[in-house]
Amino acid sequence: MRFFDIELVKTGKGWKAFASALICTALTACGSGGGDAPDVSGTPDLGAATQSAANQQPVIDSISLGCDLVLDAIALKAGSTANFTLFVDDESPLTLSYSIDSDDASVSTSTVTEDGVFTLVGVTAGETTMPIIVTDEHGLSSQLLLSVVVDEA
Repeated sequence: MRFFDIELVKTGKGWKAFASALICTALTACGSGGGDAPDVSGTPDLGAATQSAANQQPVIDSISLGCDLVLDAIALKAGSTANFTLFVDDESPLTLSYSIDSDDASVSTSTVTEDGVFTLVGVTAGETTMPIIVTDEHGLSSQLLLSVVVDEA
């Protein structure tokens, strides 16, 4: 008889399911005629069979600036810049793409590289919101609304 044990393990890129076959054999009691255990050489090693989970949307966990993305705004002085990256958890090892835009480019402008390095530039005093969108190869995405406050230099 075979039973399959499924174990979910969190990896650096998300969750993976590991299936392993457990072999149960009915052995006769000692002295009752004996019997050999069945040949299980074709049985996969424990943890050898793997299955990947269905693709999930990426999740934006945190920002390299260390601020709370829900409660804090990023503060800049007019004429200054801030560079940051996002920590994103994605269920599958797919390439992520990033986009950012400013609701008010007269207050702050933004750019992002292919590698996910964001640059904010404080232009003039004021407040703006910048939607950041992270998208995987399958088109699943997450959005973060980043608040930016620019003070006079």
